[in-house]
Amino acid sequence: MKTYRFARSLLFWIRGEVSFDDTSIDLELAHCFFVFPIGKHRERIPVDSVSSVGLDLSYNPQMALAALLGVAAGGIVLFLGSWLGILSVLFGALAIPLGLDTKVSIHKSGTTVSFGVPFFERGKIRAMAAELEYCVHRNGENKSHGVDRIVEAIKETR
Repeated sequence: MKTYRFARSLLFWIRGEVSFDDTSIDLELAHCFFVFPIGKHRERIPVDSVSSVGLDLSYNPQMALAALLGVAAGGIVLFLGSWLGILSVLFGALAIPLGLDTKVSIHKSGTTVSFGVPFFERGKIRAMAAELEYCVHRNGENKSHGVDRIVEAIKETR
């Protein structure tokens, strides 16, 4: 069974976990309100019922605007000669990577299970989604080969 553990919020100790093999996908995801944990979601999904796995990589424009406003406000305050300007520019610059959104969607039996991770877990989630897609694809091929065998057996009996 392949297991991926990853952060669910900016606080790296709030973790999520996805484990999968050829038969099932086990999800254990912490729900967060901003950076505070507020619950857990556990689910076991049979690979047979998964139709696709999606990975959405985007940038949140509201966060970019907030970061730019922070840098601009910090620049103005810094120009006036206050040390608060340095802090504002620093926090505005640090807010830029916070706008990177990475979401994984698992489409199963007409419903979708999706979850997001912070920017620093992006590489790990890409690798997980690729392996999960391969697992689902391989399972689909095995199912079609099983159907082909049944059809061939029926043809031989006629």
